[in-house]
Amino acid sequence: MLSSTAAVVVGVARSQIWTQARIADSRPVLMAASQADWAQRFPELARHTKVTVKSPDVLLVTVTGWTGTGAQRAAEAVAGSYVAFARSPDSPGGPVRAGVLDPVTPPVRISVPAWGAKTAGFGMLVGLVLGAIAALTLRWVPKRRQSGF
Repeated sequence: MLSSTAAVVVGVARSQIWTQARIADSRPVLMAASQADWAQRFPELARHTKVTVKSPDVLLVTVTGWTGTGAQRAAEAVAGSYVAFARSPDSPGGPVRAGVLDPVTPPVRISVPAWGAKTAGFGMLVGLVLGAIAALTLRWVPKRRQSGF
């Protein structure tokens, strides 16, 4: 999977930046971003979007996707959707000055750590062996009579 990040500058008080991060990751913003025909559908976009606070006035919108172009376009769509929503009168707390700070970053490959993959593989192998042993044991052990009290 690949990820791409868009930086958004927000003109709010320091105490409100976390509220703006929640708004950027909210359902109305992600639904609007997913309306583009090339964007990911809402459930995938919501699952693969992360908004973090970089500084008191900068939000980072990071989106992961299967292709680099898809991740970049989705990050652009979410950032643009947030800016439009934040500037609108319908925004919680009223309109906010906001804009995309830099172009979206080039996609970066996200890799699973090797030890995590090995641990998961080893756990699956152990589970399969234990399951097979339990199935064979239960099949060959004679059933005992049930006695009532």
